[in-house]
Amino acid sequence: MTNHWKLAALVGLVQILADGPADDWDTGERQSIVTLGEPMLLAGTELPAGIYLFQVPAPLTAPCAVRVRCQSRPGIDLTATTELIARPGSLPGDRAVWVSAGTAGSVRRLVSWFPARSRRGHRFLRRH
Repeated sequence: MTNHWKLAALVGLVQILADGPADDWDTGERQSIVTLGEPMLLAGTELPAGIYLFQVPAPLTAPCAVRVRCQSRPGIDLTATTELIARPGSLPGDRAVWVSAGTAGSVRRLVSWFPARSRRGHRFLRRH
């Protein structure tokens, strides 16, 4: 009888976890096409202007790894480490990236990426 109770408790726990609040990754996209109209710094790498695919290639095993591939220039392919963050209230829902304010003549830094329809995004960690 004891094993039946353990099994019932385990099934109940799995059901509670499955019925819990859905995370954005369940409903939001895990990739976005982003057009950069100017060069940007991303995790210590300068990306030229172009069309890029931002994606979370392994959301279950590595949710903080973001791969960035240039669609308009082959050979630009990097994987950056990120931390998950909430979408700032000041960032419109149709904006996919948050960039730093730059000074005249400097390359601005791409700070974070927010997949479409997601309340959460990825802040890129700087490489030292």
